[in-house]
Amino acid sequence: MRTYFLLLILFITSLIHASSLNPETNDTTIISRDINFVKKNLEFIRSGLSPENDSLLGLIKQTLHQSEQLKFNEGIYLSYYYLGQYYKVRNLNDSAIYNYKKGLELKIENAEHLERFYMHLSEVLRITGNYSTALENALKLKDLVENQEKALYSYQVYNLLALSYQTLLEYDLAKENFEKSAELALAHDNEAYAGIVYSNIGKLLFDQNKPDESLIYFEKGTKLEEKYNLYGSLGNSYTIIARIFMRKEMLDSARSYLFKATDLNKKANNRIGITYTLMSVSEYYFLSNDYENALAHLDLTLEYAKSINLKGVLSEAYQLKAKIYANQNKYREAYENFDLFFSIYSKLFDFKEINNVKSLEQKLKKQQQENELYEVKLAKQKTINSLLILIGSLTFFVGLFIIIYLFKVKKLNKELLNSKNKAEESDKLKSKFLQTISHEIRTPLNGIVGFSEMIKSKSLSDSELDQINTMINKNTDDLISTIENLVDIAHLSTNQYNVRKTNFKILPVLENIIDKAKSSPVYKTKKDLEIIFEKNGEVELHTDKSIISKIIPHLLKNAILYTEKGSITLGYKIEKSNLIIYVRDTGIGIPQEKIDAIFFPFTQGDENMSIKVGGTGLGLTIVNALIQILGGKIWVGSELKKGSTFYISLPIS
Repeated sequence: MRTYFLLLILFITSLIHASSLNPETNDTTIISRDINFVKKNLEFIRSGLSPENDSLLGLIKQTLHQSEQLKFNEGIYLSYYYLGQYYKVRNLNDSAIYNYKKGLELKIENAEHLERFYMHLSEVLRITGNYSTALENALKLKDLVENQEKALYSYQVYNLLALSYQTLLEYDLAKENFEKSAELALAHDNEAYAGIVYSNIGKLLFDQNKPDESLIYFEKGTKLEEKYNLYGSLGNSYTIIARIFMRKEMLDSARSYLFKATDLNKKANNRIGITYTLMSVSEYYFLSNDYENALAHLDLTLEYAKSINLKGVLSEAYQLKAKIYANQNKYREAYENFDLFFSIYSKLFDFKEINNVKSLEQKLKKQQQENELYEVKLAKQKTINSLLILIGSLTFFVGLFIIIYLFKVKKLNKELLNSKNKAEESDKLKSKFLQTISHEIRTPLNGIVGFSEMIKSKSLSDSELDQINTMINKNTDDLISTIENLVDIAHLSTNQYNVRKTNFKILPVLENIIDKAKSSPVYKTKKDLEIIFEKNGEVELHTDKSIISKIIPHLLKNAILYTEKGSITLGYKIEKSNLIIYVRDTGIGIPQEKIDAIFFPFTQGDENMSIKVGGTGLGLTIVNALIQILGGKIWVGSELKKGSTFYISLPIS
């Protein structure tokens, strides 16, 4: 019956659309009538959206088309929103993301509608593994909600934000927002949603390896989920409870909860929940040493995860397959699956994107603080004006006293504001430093551990062993380089860097540096790259030889990383009483507007290229500081897509 009614609406919509194109009837009255009909269609669509109702798609597209013809902005963006919802409930996540983004390209003045867009877009982005973009949209939603007196989704916003922080391993921020969400849900008499949040806190504690505390929250959450028949959410909770019992090696209890989770997810038609449960069933069979069933369920998990683009599950599944194959001494298959896991994992935790989102978060906080500061200043100014009116009849000396007092207050406020800004900048740099170092230490360690496991295989060819050995050497060099940079920056920041000047000849030092650069794992992968040494006679220097041996390799390493083919030239010459050392490459070059910034901590010339090559962004900062210690200076000349030349000037004696 509902299908016939929908067909009737489509037919009437087509007739109205045709009449609106007739010049004799296309006046203000008819346009107003058509807009009202579009609004009725949108209301019908809103009430009929469900996974079972496939017949709505045609009506939504027809409504979008008619809204575009009428230039009815609200109808256009709501049609995109309902298209996103239609695809979301069917787990067609990429299509859902596309339509949500199309809607957000339009001007949405209704705050409630804008909240809905950001809410669902952030949720789907997180589910599909776009963690940093999901957090970015959640932060925008939070900013929107906190700037309104009455927000429609306040408790849902903090839960969504907490989930984004949890996926990025920011556990303290996640728990803070979960607790705020539960508090607001109960304040709005929404016990059902509070139950979901309690279970989310249980999952958070499980991720932190706190199983007993986790079970306490799951007990609170599942009671409310059962009370309100939240089958999908309850299925997700039982899946995590099963994993807790697996971690406790209580496999019978885990098996019981996995059966319950499977039934509930099927009952709720929760395809995402089914995928996570399949992954947990695979882990159960792995722990039971039933590798055949584990692999069979992993294949099914991968099929489900690929169909709805669950990158996080894909990463877990490939990692578990690699472990199983390694235990079965099938090292080639283990290597292939570990490589797939490592590839997805690296994209899930894209450090550069996460830092960009962190920067946005800092900007939003700063804007909020500035708004609060402005309100305080405004209130303060009003008070001062009132006081000035009241004391206008007082004597000159009282007035002079007030002026002096206000001047001191203003000066004190300025000093406090400066101190506050410095503290915020220090916190931001500390956060960025810790995240950078965490990423740069974890990534090579993962590579070393993973590829080291492969060496045990006796079935690998010599070329495969050479490739694995090269990758281990590269990751080892990266880890050593990161640690050396940390030690150097610590010494430099505390003025504890010892300088020992001696007389030595520069030529042997540079030749030794060239030899080491040519034997580095990174250079060996660049088949079309040549290192040239331009000798210019023998020169004797009086400076710190160890610092010279640290500066030049930094510059050569940067040149190798950012140059795919062509040449890198190391040379030197004498100008007056200074030795000029230069490193010239034919790499990607540096934009003119970024040349000054490359000597600041955590900064790299090309953001896109830096994602590929990695690094802490401390190398040139260290080089610049060390050169200044020796009384020299550094500068760079560069042209995009043609290359860069770094010059170092050092006093000879």
